Order: sequence, then C-alpha cells, then structure tokens
Amino acid sequence: MLQYMENDRALLAKKDEQILKIEEQIFALEQKLNELRAARHTLQMRLQMYKYPVLSLPNEIVAEIFGQFLPTYPTPPESRGTLSPTNLTQICRQWREIALGIPSLWRAIKLFPHPKSHSTAALWAQRSASCPLSIDAVHVQSLSVLLPHRLRWEHLSLGLRLDRFEGGSLPLLRSLQLSTDYCHYPAKIDNAPLLRKVFIRGFDADKITLPWERLTTLSVTQAYASTWLPILQQTPQLVHCVLQLRVQYEYDQPYDSAHAPEIPLLRLESLEFECRDKRLREFLHHLVVPSLRFLKLDEDLLGMNKPFSPLRSLLSNWNCTIEDLRINNSVFTEASYRTEFPSIKHVVCGDLPLHAFVQCDYISELVVFRMCMLGLRVYNARTLNIFILRLHRDVQQLAEATNKH
Repeated sequence: MLQYMENDRALLAKKDEQILKIEEQIFALEQKLNELRAARHTLQMRLQMYKYPVLSLPNEIVAEIFGQFLPTYPTPPESRGTLSPTNLTQICRQWREIALGIPSLWRAIKLFPHPKSHSTAALWAQRSASCPLSIDAVHVQSLSVLLPHRLRWEHLSLGLRLDRFEGGSLPLLRSLQLSTDYCHYPAKIDNAPLLRKVFIRGFDADKITLPWERLTTLSVTQAYASTWLPILQQTPQLVHCVLQLRVQYEYDQPYDSAHAPEIPLLRLESLEFECRDKRLREFLHHLVVPSLRFLKLDEDLLGMNKPFSPLRSLLSNWNCTIEDLRINNSVFTEASYRTEFPSIKHVVCGDLPLHAFVQCDYISELVVFRMCMLGLRVYNARTLNIFILRLHRDVQQLAEATNKH
C-alpha cells in the first residue's frame, strides 16, 4: 500500500514538472509573439505615415492631368478600355471622385449601334453636365439617345441617312461632318446660327440644305462637280475650301463656263481643288480670290504636257500672292515649278504612284508586253505618256548630276 502511494506521488511530481516546462515554453512564445506584434505595429505606423506622391497632388492638378489623358476635343475617346475616361474611375476612390467631378471628361461621345453603347452615351451625357457636346454617330437609332441634349451639340459627325435625321434647332453647333453613300430624300439643317465648318463625303449638294452663307470652312470629297460648284456662289465667307470632285459621265457638262458669273470668295486663304477633268479649269478662272495663299491642284487639270502656262494664266487672273503650292500627280519636278514661279516660297509635287499603271487602252500589244516585262502595269495611253515623260525627266536629272561631277 505504501509502495503504491509512493509511485503515485512520483508520477504527480513528474506531471507538475512537465506542466512547468510547458508554461515556460508558452511564456517564451508569448514574448516572441509580443515582439512580432510590436514589429508589425511599427511597420503599420510607418505605412500609414507614407503617402503616394501622385495622391498628394491637389485635385486641380490631377484634373488637368486627366484632361491631357484624353484626345484633343472634339475627337471622342474610347468608350471602354485603357484610353477611356471610365478607366480613370476604376483606379481608386479619390480618382473616381475627381473624374466624376470633371464634366469636360465626358463631353465627347462616340456612338455605336448596340444597346450598351447607348446606355454609356446617356451616362456620359449626364456626367457632362452643361458642357457643349461632340457627337460621332453612325446610326440614327444611336443618335436618338442624345436627342434630349441636342441644344448642347457643338460638333456633330454623322454616318447615317440624313433623310432620317430630324434637324430642329441646334444653337451651339459649330462643325458638321457628314459621311454617307446614300441620301434619298433632301435633308435640312438650317437652324444652326453658329455653324461655320462643314465636311461632306459621298453625296450631292442638292440633297442637303445648310446655312451656306455663314460657312468659313467647306470640305467636299467623293462627290460630283455638277452639284457642288454652284454652291460656291452661296459661300462668300469661306476661308478654307477643299473640293475633291469627279465628273459622272464623259458627256456631262460639269460647269457652264459660258454663262457662269464670277464667284467672289474674297476671304478665301486656302484652296484644294482635286479633279483631273480639264473642263473644270474654266471654273477656276471664275473665282475671285485676292486673299488666296495656299493652293493645291492636280497637274492633269492644268495640262499634262505643259502645265506652267495654264497655271501662270490662272494666278494672273486671280491677282493673289500664293505662298504655298502643292501639285498632285506631277510629272514635272519641284525644281521646274520653282524655276517657273520663283515668287512662290514653298512648292511640293506629288508623283503619280506606279501602281496606277493598270489596264490597256490604245497601246500596242508590243509596248504593253515590254512594260509588263519591266514589272509595270498600264492604265491607258495617258499613263504610258506619263511614264515616258517621267523617264525623260529622270534621264535629264541624271545627265545634269553627271555634268556637275
């Protein structure tokens, strides 16, 4: 009995010793844990004291940076993705508040024909507050989303059928871009007192009514000359004019020079007239452009073989001081033009590209065969003549360079 009790006491003492060792280990671990907690607290305090430099900038500076992030107004930014102003609202709460507080970030809107684009456009229009709007739309249903904001439209680019576009009052509209291949019914945009710039591609002047008398910039491309040339009688305020016109049929009379009056464009400073039909040369002689400084023409319009005399006659008739001359599809060199017109400060000539030589018309099969052997393709007799003239020009330049050496 006594032996049993002695063994029991020894076992209890051993358990007490084990507990004491465990408590010592716990104490040591608690000390280590406290040290780690203290180190963590120190690091947290240091992090809280640190601020990212960009987040310390005044909101006005950040707003200016955001404005520079976007394309120059009125060009619309992307509606989604990295280059969208929406991306600025997803960086942090501070930037989101700043971006949503800048109406000008949301004033240029590009519309696509799908519902998500429509909802995005409506949201941006709301965020833009009272800012004037720049709108780029390719579908009439898309444009209808922004009709409630039409009084703020400042720049409008449309790629839709204008006969489905209801004009109405556009009091802030300053520029209009129309790009469509089809316009069946005449459209009217005449209640736009601030409209000054118009850019049109692909349809005729008789399909639209605009306040022509107020325009200072007019650009017309891929359209027929017969409908657009008379419009210039109604545009006395033009300062810049671009006309890239074509004649529909060879037997058409694009301009009645015998009965046409003079066209006074007294403020016109730059004219780009790109049309290769020589019948339109007489139209240019009817222009009264004393302020013209920049001129761009097709050499074909002047005469492929002897363009200098027609150009000299034209400039003399205009009685203006051309400072910058650009010649498209040129056979003659810039040096030739500078020699003939020494008073013009800047002359640039653009060659007809070699890929234009395609098709065969009035050319002997032997000549065509030899041209193809040289790797060239031929349009017609005219392009072959251009090729020969250019080859002659290059030979002359090579001879001059050889003589100098």
